[in-house]
Amino acid sequence: MRANPLRFAFALVALAAGCGAPIVQFDDPSITCHDGKKNLEETDTDCGGTQCTPCNDGLACIGGGDCTSQICVNKTCASLPATCKDGKRNGSESDVDCGGADCAGCADGKACSAGSDCKSATCGSGVCTAAACTDGLQNGSETDIDCGGTCPRCATGRQCRRTADCQAGQCIDGACASAQCVDGLQNGDETDVDCGGACAACAAGKRCGASADCKDHSCVSGVCVGASCSDGQQNGKETDVDCGGGDCGGCTVGHGCIYTRDCNGTVCINAICSAASCGDSTRNGSETDVDCGGQCVACAEGKGCAVGADCKSGVCTGGKCQVPSCADGVKNGSETDVDCGGGSCNKCDTGKQCRVSADCAITACLSGVCAPTACADGIKNGAESDVDCGGGACAPCPDGKACGKGGDCASSVCATGTCQVPTCDDKVQNGAETDVDCGGGKCGPCEIGKGCHLTLDCNNVACVSDICAPPSCGDALHNGAETDVDCGGGTCSGCATAGKCLEARDCANLICTADVCAAASCADKIKNQGETDVDCGGPSCAACNAGKGCNSNSDCDVGTCAEGVCQVPSCGDGLKNQAESDVDCGGPCGKCADSRACGNGGDCHSGVCTGGVCAAPTCQDQAANGDETDVDCGGPCGPCQLGGGCLHAKDCLSLACLNNVCIKPSCGDDIQNGEETGKDCGGPACAACPAGLGCGKDADCQSLVCAASVCAQATCQDGVKNGAETDIDCGGGTCDGCPDGKACVHGGDCQSSTCLNAVCAP
Repeated sequence: MRANPLRFAFALVALAAGCGAPIVQFDDPSITCHDGKKNLEETDTDCGGTQCTPCNDGLACIGGGDCTSQICVNKTCASLPATCKDGKRNGSESDVDCGGADCAGCADGKACSAGSDCKSATCGSGVCTAAACTDGLQNGSETDIDCGGTCPRCATGRQCRRTADCQAGQCIDGACASAQCVDGLQNGDETDVDCGGACAACAAGKRCGASADCKDHSCVSGVCVGASCSDGQQNGKETDVDCGGGDCGGCTVGHGCIYTRDCNGTVCINAICSAASCGDSTRNGSETDVDCGGQCVACAEGKGCAVGADCKSGVCTGGKCQVPSCADGVKNGSETDVDCGGGSCNKCDTGKQCRVSADCAITACLSGVCAPTACADGIKNGAESDVDCGGGACAPCPDGKACGKGGDCASSVCATGTCQVPTCDDKVQNGAETDVDCGGGKCGPCEIGKGCHLTLDCNNVACVSDICAPPSCGDALHNGAETDVDCGGGTCSGCATAGKCLEARDCANLICTADVCAAASCADKIKNQGETDVDCGGPSCAACNAGKGCNSNSDCDVGTCAEGVCQVPSCGDGLKNQAESDVDCGGPCGKCADSRACGNGGDCHSGVCTGGVCAAPTCQDQAANGDETDVDCGGPCGPCQLGGGCLHAKDCLSLACLNNVCIKPSCGDDIQNGEETGKDCGGPACAACPAGLGCGKDADCQSLVCAASVCAQATCQDGVKNGAETDIDCGGGTCDGCPDGKACVHGGDCQSSTCLNAVCAP
């Protein structure tokens, strides 16, 4: 079996200790990779092994991992000449087997120092990037710098390989040529071959981008179409857009025309369709004949009409205006009413219109109407008490006229057969009175419940719906128990500042001084002027302390308003108060979430406060936050150095986590790490592994047999001296006895049962 070099080192240290030398332990802090000595598992001075950096060429090694070149030949680090296929970054290469002066350009994403290191010829921030149409280089499929190929087409004069590389669509002798309107190509701004854009307009059926590209000024779905009366263009015979010219409908007012027939019921004046008028000598608009009927003046007899209103006579029969007659059912001619009056027709009956009494049959013409003559004939007749008045049928008589009773008089007072002048004590409502002998300005005011027209008609009460109403707090009067107009007195609301009062309750501010309501203040020791508690809260005074009354949070100096009382500030009141950095977090309260305000990292769940705002955890924020096990390492970040915090082995660069701390790999840390092939076994530093654990070579196994990277059980047929065997595949009690000449311990190990000097003998 191969001796374990580490155990051999321990043996040398122990031997030295037996000779009086100081004992040096494996974890001795004086032993480092920079002490200028070859010690412990180093393969040469301060290099090699699992703890120190790899050794340079020419220094001692055990395996390739001990060398910077990864090549260990005859226990000495060596290197091979650099090539572009050796799987290493060496020579002048900028990345593995690419770049530099000797190798091909590197693919996108590989390291570079200059554009020449890259296939794309583009090197940005030390990394090859894909060719772009904006990188200022001719690369990729480009035929000139940033144009041609898969990039935008090239301008005239730039290099090209085919027509598609050029803006103008012509590639001649490797250079883009300018577009022509006769080159048989669609190029330049042409919308079809040699037409559209700056060239001549295209015929119907050709491609277009706008109406201007088409001869008929009509581009529909990218194709020129022939003129039509619905294409939104003035084309064909049209005198304006989609109208006129005989093929399309007439144009409306304001649109172009040549003849009146180009207009839709209007007149063509100065090549413009103009609105119809009653003086254009044309029948148009609503006219029923030339310049008459409809909205124009009524038409004369014999002119065209639609209804009677179109005619001066008011009679339209068979579409023609008729001559007035006394039997046409219309008031026309000299008639004062329909088919009567005026001298030419029969006289009018009572109620009909008239100009003189001669127009009326048996009545008089009063105010233009034929009316009975009884109360307007200038004669005392019928039941009248005086000429044309009184008696019940005619209007009441004025003062001084004859009467038989009060009802005959306008004043309702008849004395000694004569209508009397109204007085304020005649026990009758007359004259300007609003009720019997009161109101109206001349008589005294009326009491509550009496009739009125104005408040002045009432005795210090308001007039409501023509009745003197009882005092109220909204009648704009100082009445009832009020101490001032509509306020005070216990029945109305308190009076405003400067209002009259008898006691505090008469005032809105509850302050009555010298019978006058005084102004409220925030120091009058009274809850008034909208205050939510005495001298605090509301719109005028300072916010209240905890325990005082409130209506909303703004009434409280700190904390919140709950159930009408200001509460003591807390970390759950929905306000930013106390020393909180944001609402209910930071300062004395819990940590704030990302994006909340903060004063320092201690205010944040993430422990990071940037620009006054809690930032989300990152692996570069110099704080142990998120799922990190230490500052910016462990969890989702990179593994931690020795001494860093950890929860799992994967949190550590050493892959060794003990008591939540990353430690050096060792052969007793119960973790497979370092160069171990199995847990705490195998590799150059640890003991060989038992069967079933991992291995890289036979020496990693106690059985000295590594099969498919797993240590195999020792057998009597594996061709290796292992297990209890005294020689290869024999002896030891588990295998057959050994033949002569093989090693033994006692006779039972030998086929001959004879063991002499540790060798089987005949």
